[in-house]
Amino acid sequence: LKQELIPATGCTEPIAIAFEAAKAREVLGSNPDRVEVHVSGSIVKNSKSVIIPNTDRQKGIYTAVAAGIVAGQSDKMLDVISEISEQDKTRIQDCTANCPIDINITDGKHLFEIIISVYAGQASSKVHIIGAHTNIVLVEKDGVVLYENRYTDDEQATDSDYILLTVKDIIDFADTVDIDDISALIDQQILYNTSISHDGLQHNYGACIGKTIPSTYGHNDVRLQERGHSAH
Repeated sequence: LKQELIPATGCTEPIAIAFEAAKAREVLGSNPDRVEVHVSGSIVKNSKSVIIPNTDRQKGIYTAVAAGIVAGQSDKMLDVISEISEQDKTRIQDCTANCPIDINITDGKHLFEIIISVYAGQASSKVHIIGAHTNIVLVEKDGVVLYENRYTDDEQATDSDYILLTVKDIIDFADTVDIDDISALIDQQILYNTSISHDGLQHNYGACIGKTIPSTYGHNDVRLQERGHSAH
């Protein structure tokens, strides 16, 4: 639970892009004058139309890259863009308008993959993520490898913790766990998800599915209320 229930400022795929962009800029040591991005198809699907938090409702991969470069703090992991000033928002817009960001699709060998290379004149840095949102497998500066961690798609499947996750064992855990042992973690999830749900029902985000359900079918059915909240 601790490994999976990690807070993130926004949808995790574009936030992973922002995290990696921030890391690449930090390794470069300056703001880049151009950026190359390679992402797997699943990342494109889950990122291209998503609003990026703290950017005045700008969307998509270009904005995620720019936010990470301009104001990202990689040490905050998936909260990388949780602290963005009004001045930063203007700089993010300037970055998307004036810094060439070239986005390409990877070769498809990995379901989850992000490669970001940033350039400032002759200087460059590259960060490579595979398999999980913050799982950096390669960091380079000016072509020199600073960090490398070999990865295969079998690693997550063979992780000893995940081998235990049979349906029976999950049910047994849910039935027998001492709630006090996990209450702090679960309470945090309830707080975050409830806040997200209420905000989604009050504003027009995306396809407005959560708002559409009660407005179409009424507010008196608890099951429909639950569906409306969970849709956000």
